[in-house]
Amino acid sequence: MLTNFSNKTDSLLEELEIFDIKYQDYLRRDGRWLIGGFKSIVSINQDPKDNDKQVIRIKMEVFNMLPAAIREDLAQLFRL
Repeated sequence: MLTNFSNKTDSLLEELEIFDIKYQDYLRRDGRWLIGGFKSIVSINQDPKDNDKQVIRIKMEVFNMLPAAIREDLAQLFRL
């Protein structure tokens, strides 16, 4: 789980859009199950304790289904 201010959430979503471009061949051939692209590996919700923050959760069951090279690249983004 990552907790971020909403402006950081926006930048994370922009980074995930870059991954969609970088790995467009994977998404087209083998990653069609990732409906919505790499944004589908995260869920974003309001922090119940602080309305100014959002909680970003990595859907590990989806993340773990990705090829190792893509997981490693995403792990750097998420700092896992």
